[in-house]
Amino acid sequence: MDDNKVADLLEQLLSEFRTFGEGLKNVQDEQKEQRQILDGLVEDMDIVKPSLIKINNRLDSIENEIIKLNPESRSTILFIGNSLKFWVHLPVIGQATP
Repeated sequence: MDDNKVADLLEQLLSEFRTFGEGLKNVQDEQKEQRQILDGLVEDMDIVKPSLIKINNRLDSIENEIIKLNPESRSTILFIGNSLKFWVHLPVIGQATP
C-alpha cells in the first residue's frame, strides 16, 4: 500500500472516530440530564413520603374507629383498605420492595 492510500485510510478512520465521539458525547449529555431529573424526583418523593405515612396511619385509625362503631363493617373495610394499599403502593427508586 502506498503512502497516499495509508494517509487516506487514516484520515477516514480519524473522521469515523470523531463522529463516534460526538455521538457518544450527545448520549452522555442526555444521560446526565435524565439523571438530574431522576434525582429531583427522588428528592421530591423523600419529601412526600413522611406525609404519606402520616396519612396512611390516620386512615388506619379511622378504619379502626369505624370498625369499633360498626363491627359488621370489618370485612368490607379491610377488603377496601387492602385493595387500595395494593394499587397505591409505589416502590421507591433505589430501594428493594418488601
